[in-house]
Amino acid sequence: MTTTTLTRIMSALLLATAVLHVLAAVFGGAPDLKLPMIAFGLVYGALGLSVQTGGRAAIMTTIAVCLLGLTLGTIQTLKTDAAPTLAMIVMFLIDIVIVATGALHLLRSKPAA
Repeated sequence: MTTTTLTRIMSALLLATAVLHVLAAVFGGAPDLKLPMIAFGLVYGALGLSVQTGGRAAIMTTIAVCLLGLTLGTIQTLKTDAAPTLAMIVMFLIDIVIVATGALHLLRSKPAA
């Protein structure tokens, strides 16, 4: 897979999870998590657009934000007694794929001199 393909995959997944975060916040989820989920959705949307032209810095930022989202989402899930929803599981899986795709992109691309 070329770095261009990896970038396109990351961008598509980021835009998909952005929409999913906003929809999950608006139509479900805990009331105290609506604002953070919408905020993450907006950040993921911006990253989905910037990763196309942002180079290594955008890829590294995307990985960091996805890891932060995974961490905060896991903490919130463990704090509640409710079982994770399908939307939460899908968002977690998308984040994991984005992190793996970003890491592969960084390994295949050469750093700027």
